[in-house]
Amino acid sequence: MAHHARDLGVRIETGARVDALPEDAPVIVATHLDSARALLRDDRLSWTGARTVLLDLAVRTRRGDPFALSGLDFPGWIERFTSQDPGLAPRGEQLLQGQIGIGPDETRADGVARAERLLDAGFPHWRERTTWRRTALSTGRTGAVDLPGTTWRDRPAIDRGDGVYLAGDQVAAPGVLCEVSFTSALEAVSLALQANPAARPPPLSTARADPPTASRTPTAPSHPRRDDTHGATAPTTPTTPTNPGSRPSSQLHRPHPGVDLNSA
Repeated sequence: MAHHARDLGVRIETGARVDALPEDAPVIVATHLDSARALLRDDRLSWTGARTVLLDLAVRTRRGDPFALSGLDFPGWIERFTSQDPGLAPRGEQLLQGQIGIGPDETRADGVARAERLLDAGFPHWRERTTWRRTALSTGRTGAVDLPGTTWRDRPAIDRGDGVYLAGDQVAAPGVLCEVSFTSALEAVSLALQANPAARPPPLSTARADPPTASRTPTAPSHPRRDDTHGATAPTTPTTPTNPGSRPSSQLHRPHPGVDLNSA
C-alpha cells in the first residue's frame, strides 16, 4: 500500500509530530479523536468509547479446542487465530486472543478473571498448556460506543468546515469497528474533491486496443436449442466475446461514486 501511494505521488513522512494544520486546504485529519481535538482545538470532538482488557495466550495444541468462544453473561470474545493461520505460533502451539469489556470503575484484573472463565469453559487444562501470556488494557481504542438514544449520526461530523475533514472510527459514519474508519475516509475524500475540484488527480492513461474487425472476431457456432413452446428446435444467436479494448473510455475510467451516508 505504501509503495502504491508513493507511485501516485503521495509524500509519506514518519516520525514527524504534527502540531498544526497545513495552510493549504483541503486537509483530512485521520487520527484518534482525542488527538484530533487537541490538533483542531475543538472541544466538541469527543465521543464515548469502550474499556477493553486484551489477552494474548499461547497454549500447546490439543485436539478438540474450539475456534472461538463468546461470553453470554458478560461481553467477551476469545478466538483461536491459528485455526486459520498456523504460522502465527510455533509448531505444536496455538495462539488465542481475547477481548473482554469492562465497566468504567472496573480494573484489568476484573477483565482477566472473566477471560479465564471463558477459557475454563472451552479450553480444558489451558493453564497447564500455557507457554506464553500477556494482557493489556485498552481505553477508547475499540471504536465508538453509541449509548441508548444516540446513533452514529450524532457523532462528530466529518466535515469540520474551512476545508478540514475528519476520518476515524469515532466520527459520523456507519459501520462496525474499523469499517467506520474506511467509510469516513471515503466520505472525507469525496467531500474534499467536491469542494476543491482542482485537487482531483488527473485520470490514469490507458492504452486502448483497436476495435475488433469482422474478419478476426471469432464467433460461437450456432447450436439448435429446444423451443419448449412449440416443441420444435430453433437456431441460437451467435455470440461475440467481449473485447475490453472496444469499451468506451467512460467505462474504463468510471470515477468512484463516493459513499452515500444517507442511504446507510
